[in-house]
Amino acid sequence: MTVARSILLFVLAAVAEIGGAWLVWQGVREHRGWMWIGAGIVALGVYGFVATLQPVLDLVLSFQRDVRGIVKKVKKRARC
Repeated sequence: MTVARSILLFVLAAVAEIGGAWLVWQGVREHRGWMWIGAGIVALGVYGFVATLQPVLDLVLSFQRDVRGIVKKVKKRARC
């Protein structure tokens, strides 16, 4: 369930980030108005909130495993 949740949150965050930037761009470059810019700012705020919902523990543990693996490889090469 954690993987499915992470994927869903990633997709939702991506849509909010890209959509928010696009809305701001449309409001400024295409002169669509302040409503588009405001909607883009709200979407970018949603992106920031959704990004915080990712499970941090899995990310930290994965990073620790990666670092340990790299350190072992470096130590092994240093002995040669």
